Amino acid sequence: MYEFYHTYYVPNNMAIAISGDIDIEHTIELVDREFSLWQAKELPKQPRRKEPKIKDVERIEVTYPGEEYVLLALRTAPRTHKDAEALQILDMILDNSTAGLINLNLNQQQRVREAGSYPWLHNDHGAQYLWGIPKQDQTLAEVEELLLEQIELIKSGQFDDWIIPAIVTDFKKTYKKRLEGNGPRVSLMRDSYLSFEKWDHAVATLERMGKLRKKDIVKVANKYFKNGYVAAYRRDGQVDIPPIDKPPIEKIDIDPSRQSAFSASITELVFEEIEPSYVVPGKDYTKEEFRDGVQLYHARNPLNDLFSLEINFSASLALMVEALRQPTTDDATLDELKQIILTKREDAVKDQRTVHQALYRYHRLGDNARYRRVLSNEQVQALTREELLGLIRGLLDYEQTLSYTGTLSAAQLKAMLTEHYPLPADLKMPPQRQVLENYHPTQTQIYFFDKEMAQAQVRIEFGGVPYSASLE
Repeated sequence: MYEFYHTYYVPNNMAIAISGDIDIEHTIELVDREFSLWQAKELPKQPRRKEPKIKDVERIEVTYPGEEYVLLALRTAPRTHKDAEALQILDMILDNSTAGLINLNLNQQQRVREAGSYPWLHNDHGAQYLWGIPKQDQTLAEVEELLLEQIELIKSGQFDDWIIPAIVTDFKKTYKKRLEGNGPRVSLMRDSYLSFEKWDHAVATLERMGKLRKKDIVKVANKYFKNGYVAAYRRDGQVDIPPIDKPPIEKIDIDPSRQSAFSASITELVFEEIEPSYVVPGKDYTKEEFRDGVQLYHARNPLNDLFSLEINFSASLALMVEALRQPTTDDATLDELKQIILTKREDAVKDQRTVHQALYRYHRLGDNARYRRVLSNEQVQALTREELLGLIRGLLDYEQTLSYTGTLSAAQLKAMLTEHYPLPADLKMPPQRQVLENYHPTQTQIYFFDKEMAQAQVRIEFGGVPYSASLE
C-alpha cells in the first residue's frame, strides 16, 4: 500500500480541478504553496492488456431467489476511440427511456416485463449491455432473442432518421444542465484528465455527435455487433448458502473529546461566514392567479436557453393536454399490464431487500404503510379500461398549481396557456392531502422476518418529531 502511494501519488500523475467563485491568482498561489514541495517521479510503464476475442456466444448462469434476468454484453471500443460518439448515440437509439427501439418495441408493447440497455466506455475497452426481465411463462432465451432483434434493426438501418438529431439535442440539454453546477463542471474536467483526453477534444464531443448520420450508426453496429457476445442468465431458485462464522467483535471505547492534530488545525482555520441568498417573491419569481382555482408561479431562467421556444413549448403543451383528455388503450394491453404487476409482486416476496423495506415501513406507519394500502390482487384484476381512462381524463378538472421556469415572460406564458391549456369553467376541489404520522413507540419493539440468507439485515429506528420551520 505504501509502495503504491509513493509510486503514483506524485505531481506528474495528478491534476487539480477547481470550479467556483474563486480569486484565480490567489488560488494559484495557494496551490503552488501547498504542492510545490512534491517531487516528480518516473512512472512505471503500464502494460497493454489485450483481451481475448469473443468469437461465439459465451454463457453464464447463476441462481437467485426472485425475478429472472438476462444480461447481454457485447464488446465495443474505449471512451476516446473515434467510434465512441456513434456508440453513445447507438445506445440511445436502443434505449432512451421513451422512444428507443427497446422502449417502443418491447416495453410499450409489453413483449417483456422490462428491458433496457447502457454503454460502458472505459480507457482500455468498452462494452454495450442489454438487459431484460421476462414476463410470466416467458423464457430467458426468448427475452435474449428479442433484445438481439433490436440490435439487428439498427444493423439494417430500420430506425427513423429524426431520432439522431433528437438524441444530440437531448445530450446538449444534459450538458448545459451539468454546466449549471460546480460539481458537474469539475467532473467534466476530471473525466477528461483520467481518460488522457485533451480538453479541446473533450469539449468538442457534442460537435462531433452533431455531424453523425444514420449511415455512421449502421456502420459501427455492423462493426462491433457480430456473433460473439456474453449472455448471463439469472434463474429463480434457492441457492446453497455457505455457512459463515461470525467474527468476534471487540468493544471499542470511544472518547468523543479526542481530536487529532490535523482535525484541530482544520477547525481552527479562519473563514468568512457565508451569507445565505434568499429567494425574494416578486424579484426572483412571481405568483399570480391564471384564472379561478389555478395559481401560476413564474421564474425567469437566467442561466441558459434550456426552456426557450426552441423546444416548441406550445406544441408540447397542446400534446400533453390531448394525451390527458383523450387517453386510449385496449383491453389486451390492460390485461397484460395486470399480469406484469402480479408477477412483479410474486418476485418481490422472494427479494430480501423488498421484504426488509416493507417491514420497516410497516413499523413506521402500520396499516397506512404503502405495502398495506396498495390494491389487492383481486382489486387489480377487477380494474376496467374505462375506469382507468376516466381517471386520466378527469385530472385537469381539479384546481391546480402551474410552475414555469424559462425565458418566456409572464405575459407570453399566460397567452400561450390561454390558447393551448383549456380548462372547464368550474374546477373541482382536489381530495384533501392525507398527512401520515410516523409511529412513536414508548418502549423498544423488535420485528422479525425469518428468511434464509448468508447475512442478516438489522435496522434500528428511533421516533422523532414532525418537521417545523421553527426547529433549529
